[in-house]
Amino acid sequence: MHLDLSDEEADALAQELHDIVECDRYPLSPRIQALRAILGKLRPEPARKPLPPLKHYEPSVFTEIIWADLRFHCRFWMSPYTDYRLR
Repeated sequence: MHLDLSDEEADALAQELHDIVECDRYPLSPRIQALRAILGKLRPEPARKPLPPLKHYEPSVFTEIIWADLRFHCRFWMSPYTDYRLR
């Protein structure tokens, strides 16, 4: 089925569909998904440019020393063989 709409009519229809889709309480309902598909045909979204690749950050030497120190001390503090009454 092809609708012969003027530009103003198509814009008005797209705006109404947009308002219905955005203000609905149940955005995942089949009715809203169908209206969203129709809206996508009337007013397609522009293509997005791809995201840049993720950067890989290495931890600093200072951070490594702190974590090693914490692991060392926590190992003795949380040991099941430690008698906590002596502390």
